[in-house]
Amino acid sequence: KLSHEELYALELASKLHDIGKIALPDSALNKQSPLTEDEWQAMRQHPVQGARIVGEISELGYVSTIIRHHHERLDGSGYPDGLIGPAIPYMSRIIAVADAFEAMTSERAYRDRLSPSEALNELRHYSNTHYQPEIIDVLEQYLASNDEIASDDNEKMAA
Repeated sequence: KLSHEELYALELASKLHDIGKIALPDSALNKQSPLTEDEWQAMRQHPVQGARIVGEISELGYVSTIIRHHHERLDGSGYPDGLIGPAIPYMSRIIAVADAFEAMTSERAYRDRLSPSEALNELRHYSNTHYQPEIIDVLEQYLASNDEIASDDNEKMAA
């Protein structure tokens, strides 16, 4: 139920949300093992760098804000600013769910990928602390309508 302008901003932000990673060393981006604390500190700056890069285009100021806050968490445990709940732009909350789902369902060198149902369960586990429950609901409806999760999985998750 987003306006045309909001959908456009969301589309741009979703495509550009990790652009700040170009400022990170390849050694951190391509690492086959867990990151060190120093590498994590650098990684936590990618939303700031991405917002700075995109913000250079004055017409993309709102998109820049969305990018900056896509790793914030409802409980304030996110980064870079530790925003809480409604202080996090709604579009950033959408990207946070989509980005987490994509990361969980993708193969990583350091862990196996999760199935869509397993990833939804993980998102639900962090519902209200990290992620907006209503956004998870929309993702679940989308996955069910595209037969990416079985209908019996939907019934189990609703129980």
